[in-house]
Amino acid sequence: MANMPMDIVNDVFLRLPATTLVRCRLLSKPCFSLIDSPDFIASHLKRVLETEEHLMIILRSPRLLRTVYLDAPDKISDVDHPLQAGGFTEVFGSVNGVIGLTNSPVDLAIFNPSTRKIHRLPIEPIDFSERFIARENVFYGLGYDSVSDDYKVVRMVQSTHKGHGVKESCRAFEVKVFSLKSNKWKRIHLLFDVQILFTKLYYRLLYRRGNGVLASNRLHWILPRSRGYIAWNTVIRFDLASDDLGILRYPLELLHEDDMGIGVLDGCLCLMCYSEFTHVDVWILRKYQRKWSKFISVPKPEIVVSFEFVRPMIYSKDRRKILLEINNGKLFWFDLESKSFETLEIKGCEGLPCNVEIVVSSLVLGCKGDPRRAQEKKMGNKRWGRWFSVQGIQAEVMSKAGELQSPKLYKSEISIIGSLSKLNLKIYRKMRLLFCFCFFFMIIFNASAYDPLDPNGNITIKWDIMSWTADGYVATVTMNNFQIYRHIQSPGWTLGWAWAKKEVIWSMVGAQATEQGDCSKFKGNVPHCCKKTPTVVDLLPGVPYNQQISNCCKGGVVGAWGQDPSSAVSQFQVSVGLAGTTNKTVKLPKNFTLLGPGPGYTCGPAKIVPSTVFLTTDKRRKTQALMANSQLPPIDLLNIVYASTVTWNVTCTYSQFLARKHPSCCVSFSSFYNDTITPCPSCACGCENKRSCVKADSKILTKKGLNTPRKDNAPLLQCTHHMCPIRVHWHVKTNYKDYWRVKIAITNFNYRMNHTLWTLAVQHPNLNNVTQVFSFDYKSVAPYGSINDTGMFFGTKFYNDLLMEAGPSGNVQSEVLLQKDQKTFTFKQGWAFPRKVYFNGDECMLPSPDSYPFLPNSARGSLASLWTLSLTILVLVFISIW
Repeated sequence: MANMPMDIVNDVFLRLPATTLVRCRLLSKPCFSLIDSPDFIASHLKRVLETEEHLMIILRSPRLLRTVYLDAPDKISDVDHPLQAGGFTEVFGSVNGVIGLTNSPVDLAIFNPSTRKIHRLPIEPIDFSERFIARENVFYGLGYDSVSDDYKVVRMVQSTHKGHGVKESCRAFEVKVFSLKSNKWKRIHLLFDVQILFTKLYYRLLYRRGNGVLASNRLHWILPRSRGYIAWNTVIRFDLASDDLGILRYPLELLHEDDMGIGVLDGCLCLMCYSEFTHVDVWILRKYQRKWSKFISVPKPEIVVSFEFVRPMIYSKDRRKILLEINNGKLFWFDLESKSFETLEIKGCEGLPCNVEIVVSSLVLGCKGDPRRAQEKKMGNKRWGRWFSVQGIQAEVMSKAGELQSPKLYKSEISIIGSLSKLNLKIYRKMRLLFCFCFFFMIIFNASAYDPLDPNGNITIKWDIMSWTADGYVATVTMNNFQIYRHIQSPGWTLGWAWAKKEVIWSMVGAQATEQGDCSKFKGNVPHCCKKTPTVVDLLPGVPYNQQISNCCKGGVVGAWGQDPSSAVSQFQVSVGLAGTTNKTVKLPKNFTLLGPGPGYTCGPAKIVPSTVFLTTDKRRKTQALMANSQLPPIDLLNIVYASTVTWNVTCTYSQFLARKHPSCCVSFSSFYNDTITPCPSCACGCENKRSCVKADSKILTKKGLNTPRKDNAPLLQCTHHMCPIRVHWHVKTNYKDYWRVKIAITNFNYRMNHTLWTLAVQHPNLNNVTQVFSFDYKSVAPYGSINDTGMFFGTKFYNDLLMEAGPSGNVQSEVLLQKDQKTFTFKQGWAFPRKVYFNGDECMLPSPDSYPFLPNSARGSLASLWTLSLTILVLVFISIW
């Protein structure tokens, strides 16, 4: 060892596990300095991560922490740490050889089980009362920020307090992040779009699956939807570089699954679906911010009673198997080809429930103290004598050195490692800006998938069986639009579903199927539609009365609930055959789809709900749907029909992210106190239609039939720099002592589209004091009760409720008078401009905040004028005295 060159020693040490390197510090001062150097720690970690050598399994039982090497599962060792005396210790993640430990929300630490080095986090209190905090409502995440070379701990606390007598009250919530570099906690202030996901009761984090999963420099948690609420599953992510919390794109196929889990495999994010009893489906995101794909389907092992928890851990070295953790600490090697299981037995842990983490053997956080002092204290202990045996250390080092038989191989390895380091440095510099841009991009567009101004908005489809026929039933299908400001405009809705059996549609009233399908097996009476997956559209106005039903025949146009509840409903009647004549033989349709008129809606499965009660025309009798337990007529008692009846219910929710990849409108600003007009951002709605646009003075506009809509709804836009079909202009017009006035103008730039029943939703803090709206109708929108900062503008009926196509008449405008709140009112920093703007339910793109019209810097001018006036008065006084 004494004659071995230090570059050889360095290469040998890189091949040793961290537990051996801790003892190697005893060999000499050069070895001590080499192993403790930051460069060696980083090089050792890099090699361990690349070769996947010296992998350890952390086993955490209720009172004990143990480690075992993956390639030697029969050698298990106990791990002592300072938090062990505090009671129940939880492991909440691992990265680069360190793990997170916690006994309580204020007692946390980062610990390296290889070197026994621990860093206890400063105590950070929770900002609300501890009596509203339960262990299952505190969630942690441990991650490494490769941008700033910093280890961070995220703590999220959700209050258990649900308010007093309020059905949908909000919970208190806080997010704080700890930085190892600064050794300080910092509170994260969430955007409103993200904050509402946590405070509302229908989102919750899963305990045991509530630890953050690290992938692509971000921590991830899954927010499963709670049953009984209108919501969908969501994955939130915490960017370790920017300390921002956002939303990750979720696979559409799993939006409505009731039991989900999240994990990571080979650096790729995974989702586990537990909806089936016999197997678990694993979905994977191979390229971050790309499309999810179904990876594997894990069958239930014979020795496992039921699936409670499944998590992929790591690939085998030949990548033919995956190590799975099933339920509490049961480890299996799963063969990807044969779909067979092989139990990984760990000696000393048979039958003990424990949680599992994969940890690499690294020197991160450094080594604990001086080994020579530790040796002096433990000299009498044989175990410590073997630990610090110089002869044993030298033998292990020389055995590793013997693996370097070829000097050429050694030089080639060094050159390859050096070139990889340079290449990674270049890639890192180029990719850091790309990561930040992609994160910002996803935050903007994923936020559109959840509407914070109308969180409970949806379209509910009710399927009520009204009577039985010889081979089926007659049903009334009602579509209620419970969205406050989003309606379905022309060319109207399109509804589709898949039959559960071999049903056919004999006839329809108020709607029609777009295709009849193959009805050749029927002789004589031919059904209206024989397709397995029928597609239905509304009838046009003016059809004969014998083809009409109430609330039908509007060309598929359905108004918004907040604008006009009477127009927010559409209805048709369908006679279904070959379906069965009792509730035991009738099956629910499935795979509902809704176009309104384009994509964007996602429909959940049909569910059985209490049957709908109908009121007769004279309003003296109530009847209800007839899907009873028998075919006998129900008993009429006190004008109400009582029976064991049900109704099928389908809920469809809207996502702008699914509807289109670009916004459909933009916003521009101006004000009386600044001559600058802030235009819409360039190509705010995409520039795909730039080549086909028409200039405002083009002769093509005089051509007949130019304004006729096409079947594919392709727009014909006026050439503008923003290329948006709709532009909303917000002008701060006048300032009074107690009031201020705003002018709103909406301009249509699409020559092939006019907008009926249009709506404009605006979020601004001063909308709680709207005094008068001059030319529009206005309705306050307060989705969260006490927060009244959102309003909906819409056209006055028979006056300006129709926004014409592009041209001289293609605009509507109104002025709004608002009363000032002297405590909050200001014209500084863009306060007078809206926070969010929605046209027809789609969010519009706002200009960049740094381009807003700003107040002129009049302080110096006013001061100069004051000095000039004062000087003039003094001169006049002096002259008069003189």
